[in-house]
This record gives sequence, C-alpha cells and structure tokens, in this order.
Amino acid sequence: LDITDGTATRLTVNYGTMRAQFQGDGNFVLYSGTGPVLSVSQQSINWNGHGFAFTEDLPTDPGQKIIMDVATGVSAGGRVTFAVPFSDTPRVMAQNFGDGDVNCHAYAPDKNGFSLHINNGGTTDITYIAKGPK
Repeated sequence: LDITDGTATRLTVNYGTMRAQFQGDGNFVLYSGTGPVLSVSQQSINWNGHGFAFTEDLPTDPGQKIIMDVATGVSAGGRVTFAVPFSDTPRVMAQNFGDGDVNCHAYAPDKNGFSLHINNGGTTDITYIAKGPK
C-alpha cells in the first residue's frame, strides 16, 4: 500500500499456486505458478497470450452482429436456425464441407434462420456466416 495516501500501488494476494498482483507499473497480473495468465493495463487485456478486441475496435457497425457457425446433416430445402436470432433479416453465406464443388447456397433468410438449397439434393454439412442487425 502507498504509505502516503493508502492507495494500492503494489499489492499481492497469494492463493495456493495462484497469485494476483497489482504491480508498481500500474498493471494487474494474475499468475499461475510463475507464469502470467491474465494481465490488465491501461492499454490492453491479455489472457494466456491472447489479446482482446472490444466492440468499438471491430471494423463493423456496432448495431450489427456476425455469427459464424456449423450445421451438420442439413437436407436440401432444410432449415437452419440461428442459435441467437437477429432483430431483422441478416445476409447469409453458406459453404458445404469437403473437397467437392460448391453445390449449395442459403435462401429465404429471416431473423431466425435460413433455408439451404443443395444443387443435387441430399444432405450436407455446412459452415455459414450471417451478418445483420443485433
């Protein structure tokens, strides 16, 4: 603690092999053993070597969201439902798995999901991306 005004400028809390430390450089770091797990500074947040991006840092309208997901065993003309609906109709792109030709596309999207056209019928596994209003 800072002896002048009592603020925490350097503080360490040990709990088993974990250590939380408010460091003199202004960073807060959570350690597991001697390795840093989480660090927070005025400039960034780092978790196990991975940085964070905040909504305002992303190159998209903050009123929009993007969903990327996988759907397996979708039949021709079958419906794919979004795990979390949009507030209005998004744009959707679907791609089937495998090394073959691209033979499917999304159609009839709405805020809850879309239907899948497969050129030669049958079923397929797809990855899809949808972007639209939150």
